[in-house]
Amino acid sequence: MVQSLADSYSNATAERKLAILDDLEFYLHQYDNARDFVTIGGMDKIVRRAFLAEAEEEAGVTQVKLLGIYMLFCNLPLIV
Repeated sequence: MVQSLADSYSNATAERKLAILDDLEFYLHQYDNARDFVTIGGMDKIVRRAFLAEAEEEAGVTQVKLLGIYMLFCNLPLIV
């Protein structure tokens, strides 16, 4: 599931990207999903690129959601 979300993020509309981030926030609470997300390069594919995307319509909302995802990783045992 995490792989599918990560793959669809780059070509998604701004609205769909927000939905994907919501889904990721839910799935990444589970250690195995979080580990898979890191293994497939999700931090670079989604988190890093989204923080750098200033021109995006929903950039502020996206960054808040990404901060939530980042905080999840801060509370998990070392996986990166």
